[in-house]
Amino acid sequence: KKADERSVKQRKTLGEKLRPTVKEYIDSGRSIDTNFFEIAKGAMIDVQTTEIEKQENGNEVLKIAEKIILTPIPLITDKNNSPSGDKRDFVSLSPYWHLDESGKPKQVDTVINPEVESYQDPKKLQTIKNAIYICSLAANATEDGTQKERFGNYAVSAIRTWFVNDETRMTPSLEYAQIKQGEESGNFYGIIDGAGLMQVVEGISNLRDAGLIDEETLDGVRKWFDQYLNWLLTSEKGIGKKDAGNEKERGGERAMLNNHGTFYDAQVAYVADFLGREEVVKEAIQSTKERMKTQIMPDGEMTEETKRGDMSLDYQVFNLFALSEMAAIAKKHGVDLWNYQTDDGRGIRKAFEYVNSQLEGKDKKAFRYNRTGELYYSFRAASRAYGTENYWDLPQRVYNDPLSSEVSAKIFGGA
Repeated sequence: KKADERSVKQRKTLGEKLRPTVKEYIDSGRSIDTNFFEIAKGAMIDVQTTEIEKQENGNEVLKIAEKIILTPIPLITDKNNSPSGDKRDFVSLSPYWHLDESGKPKQVDTVINPEVESYQDPKKLQTIKNAIYICSLAANATEDGTQKERFGNYAVSAIRTWFVNDETRMTPSLEYAQIKQGEESGNFYGIIDGAGLMQVVEGISNLRDAGLIDEETLDGVRKWFDQYLNWLLTSEKGIGKKDAGNEKERGGERAMLNNHGTFYDAQVAYVADFLGREEVVKEAIQSTKERMKTQIMPDGEMTEETKRGDMSLDYQVFNLFALSEMAAIAKKHGVDLWNYQTDDGRGIRKAFEYVNSQLEGKDKKAFRYNRTGELYYSFRAASRAYGTENYWDLPQRVYNDPLSSEVSAKIFGGA
């Protein structure tokens, strides 16, 4: 309703040219591009050159945001594959589970089930997360009041659609995430599909700090995340079976020894921080400390990730990214995870040293998936934490991505 004449004109002139085909950056069939510069690339829309590019003078954040606000907001309710019948439920397929000859689910690690693409909720959540986060950054970056309002309005509309409006909001749980083909119940390890929600809360915080989100919407989204955090902390998928005889039988995402467990801690920490739940944040930080005792070896090897065959580097970097996210939120709460180590020397620093040695002489061909974002974020964050300049240069040597290099330099203060 508040779109100005320029925005209306752009919509008309670009109507036929615009192709709303967002380039999805998929991790193992999932949508886990959880840092700005990879999000920014993933949100690029294939349109012909317009006045937008000329007017923004090379500012990639503003260019991308201008394109985002011309696209319709995807609806989680636009599907017919919800096992419960509630179209608001988030539904995804477990990527490494296939049907065997007898029609039963069978795990084939590292081989993605092509049917994953028929479950669109992960892509929709990625798109909405990208929109909220990037528009929040753009709104804070621009000095143009009209432009700031447009970016803010679009982001708030996306927030209300996905997290506030009762008819269209996503159910605040991941009960049906990563269903095995042939089954109708989700699995606890599907909680990793919600990792992008960390950037949603960061985007909301950016809008709040800039005074661009109204109290009614802010109150509604707080209620949604309060319910989601409660689900993470109390559900069987989150913490396992309460009446289990032992830890092996208990299950739950929190108990996972690999990157899944790290991302569980990170989700809990970021959502709790958004809600002002200091005690929950501190518990997640302590959980990450405990996790290092089994997740990272004294020499820095993360054995749960290195055992993944030709995807081991992918998953090592993936877990380093989650650990870096935890170190960042821990620092905000006065805890130094970057330099924490166990009595026998296990810690994030050692993990970086190990992966750094594994990447010696390697380029992007060493990865099965595109790890541009995770590599730039984690190693450049570590470079600042440890004063290690070769960590800063490593991502550029492996991927040589100008956009990631430029934006990470802005985030971490330049080379």
